Amino acid sequence: MEEQYEKKCKEYEQLEQDYKALQEEDQILINAQEQRINDLEKQLALSQNKSIQLQEQLQKLKKELNQDIKALEKQLSQKEQLIDQLTQKNQSMSRKIVELEIDSDHQLKKNREIESQNRDLEVKLDFVLEQNALVQTELETYKNDAQEQIERLKQEIKDQQDELFATRKHRIASQSSINEYARLFQQPTADNVRANAAGFNKSLTLISALIKDLDDKMLQILIMNKYISNLKKLNTIGVFRKDKSDLSEILKMVKILGDPHKKLQFIHIAGTNGKGSVTVKMQKLLQQHGKIGCYTSPHLFCFRERIKIDDEMIPEEYVADNIEYLFKLVDQHKFHLSFFDIITCLALKYYEESKVDYVSWETGLGGRLDSTNIVDPMLSIITSIGYDHQQILGSSLNQIAYEKAGIIKQGKPSLIGINAQPYDVFINEAKLKKSPLTIIIENQIFFQELNNQIVERASNILYKTYGLSFNSLKQAQHTSPMCRMEKVPQDQILQLTSKKIKIILDVGHNVSAIEQVVLYFQKEQPPIVIYGTSSQKDSEASLKVLKDNSKAIFLVQANHFRAKKIQNLENLGEIIQEGNIYSTIMHVIKQAKDGDSILIIGSFYIMREARESLMYYGLERFHRTQFLN
Repeated sequence: MEEQYEKKCKEYEQLEQDYKALQEEDQILINAQEQRINDLEKQLALSQNKSIQLQEQLQKLKKELNQDIKALEKQLSQKEQLIDQLTQKNQSMSRKIVELEIDSDHQLKKNREIESQNRDLEVKLDFVLEQNALVQTELETYKNDAQEQIERLKQEIKDQQDELFATRKHRIASQSSINEYARLFQQPTADNVRANAAGFNKSLTLISALIKDLDDKMLQILIMNKYISNLKKLNTIGVFRKDKSDLSEILKMVKILGDPHKKLQFIHIAGTNGKGSVTVKMQKLLQQHGKIGCYTSPHLFCFRERIKIDDEMIPEEYVADNIEYLFKLVDQHKFHLSFFDIITCLALKYYEESKVDYVSWETGLGGRLDSTNIVDPMLSIITSIGYDHQQILGSSLNQIAYEKAGIIKQGKPSLIGINAQPYDVFINEAKLKKSPLTIIIENQIFFQELNNQIVERASNILYKTYGLSFNSLKQAQHTSPMCRMEKVPQDQILQLTSKKIKIILDVGHNVSAIEQVVLYFQKEQPPIVIYGTSSQKDSEASLKVLKDNSKAIFLVQANHFRAKKIQNLENLGEIIQEGNIYSTIMHVIKQAKDGDSILIIGSFYIMREARESLMYYGLERFHRTQFLN
């Protein structure tokens, strides 16, 4: 027991020692924890102080950041404005680059033109002499006709004088008889006296009427003489201005005329192909809204075709008097105006004085620097873009489109046909001028359908923008000018041959127009082609398209100084009697078989001779015709 007790005591002592040791360790740990707590409290205090400092710094940084953000926003706004300015400058520079490219092309071509001017002047001189001879011939014809009428009237007057002399003799004889009867029977014969007096008065009335008729005819001859003389002078002037830098000269001219272009409402139409057809269709569309002017070019038969009001040509007397007046202004103010500038002024003066309600207004060439572009139209229409007149408008489609886009006006709607590509040129121009732009994207196959689609969309724009409604759309769409896929009537063909053939006339004179004509004949057998064009056209490219889509090609050359010489094109088509138009047409008709189609196609210069060869002028000469559906 004692041993167990001692063992327990020792264990107890050991436990006490262990307990004390644990207490000491615990105390050490407590002290260490207290020290750690104190250190942490110090660190916390330091952290809190640091946090306060950081919060203060954060607030300061936030404030500075907000200030920086505002400054950056201000800088960003300034940069956006600068970007807008640079964008506008870039667009302006792009336009200047295009202009420089155009100027470069013009300069290159000007050198060639200078080289060919001497040759052209000789040809033009021949043309002027030829025109002079024609005018002299016409004048001689008029003079001979007038002389014949004068001689006839002289004879009629002589006959009347003889009759009057006979009447007077009869009166004297009657008076002797009266005196004799009066002496014998003492009775007056008043009824006989009255009858003789009535016959004498009738003779005098007839003579007065004949003299008045002679005066009227002489006046007409004088007017015609003046008309021909002024047109002869007009034809000696260049068709387009040599200086194509701006429109300042024609603007000075119309200012003297009282700015007639500011008193009229226009639909302005441009485009490589289709502009003439759309101009005529728009004139027909607008006719229900009053008196409508229609300005087109070039003409086929008569200069006066260019300027019409409601299908009626400008009178010869007005042309004669006012071209003479315009020439006086040109000489007085030393203006440098072209043929086209002068007739554009003539048209504006005529339309303003005639108080037309609207004018369907076709550009002559291009758009930006064309004489017609002095107007501010209700609507600008660009029908198509293709390669034509590259020596003036530029060698690329972008340059050509840029020139056409010049008719788009500030804040006024504009309409672009599906074939007027590249579209981005027109989109940029419309954006720059804030013009509401419509681009037709629905595809059509045949160009007549394309033109009709343009007219329909134009009617919608005029209704939405100006409240003009139309019930003549279908009539307008079925209207076309001469020689646009024009079918010669069968009864007219029967005067030339008993064969069942078709003859179609079209003024397609560039590749894109000819490609459209070819599409029409895809539905039928290929035609026999008679082709002639002007010296400036790429006839080889056009003939290649025609050769791949025709039975045969015959080349003709118009009797005009600007006609294409065909001697160098013999390998591309057959030539009959040096390209004489009448001989070629008669040869082709003679060789044609039942069911054949004859397509006479090319420049305006060949169409007058072609129609005269066919003895076909239309239902009403110069402007009423029958067209293909």
